[in-house]
Amino acid sequence: MNTKEIKLLLDKYFEGKTSLQEERALREILLDSSLPAELRQYSTMFDFFKQEKQNTISDDFEKKLLNAIKENRNKKRKLFSVMGMAASIIVIIGVSLTLLFQKPHYNENEILAYRQTTQALQYASHYINIGLQPINKMSSSLIETEMSFDKSVAELNKLNRVNCGYDKMQMFTEYFNYQPIKINGKIKN
Repeated sequence: MNTKEIKLLLDKYFEGKTSLQEERALREILLDSSLPAELRQYSTMFDFFKQEKQNTISDDFEKKLLNAIKENRNKKRKLFSVMGMAASIIVIIGVSLTLLFQKPHYNENEILAYRQTTQALQYASHYINIGLQPINKMSSSLIETEMSFDKSVAELNKLNRVNCGYDKMQMFTEYFNYQPIKINGKIKN
């Protein structure tokens, strides 16, 4: 084959229009050491294809590849979960600090209304306390009266016990008045 035919076959090859037989013939021609210098650049490409064809994949290549993919996914999941937690913490801190250091903004009408309400409540509280003073005095005197009443009832209970004892003594005396008393075997009235 001359150089012109080889160039036409190369063009056909790069367009993807060669048959398998033409590709084998082109490969043999380009790997030949007597190839003209202007076509040697293509021989390195076919030499590369030949070497790569000899390289084989190990039997556990697929397993290693799948393990690497799983590890990569796990790392990404861990990274995303950590990033999600960090983002949540940052949001919580940001909202907390905003709420903590945010000063309420009141307009003049709101401040005036607050002051007037405070004054009205203090005024009402003052007069309620004045009104409660007689009630407090009355309740303390009622407590004193109740305590003196309890003392009086206790004294009456003591008198009642004395009275019960007196009644029993009377019954005892009446019993002995009707019974003859024997002293040294002699009956005495």
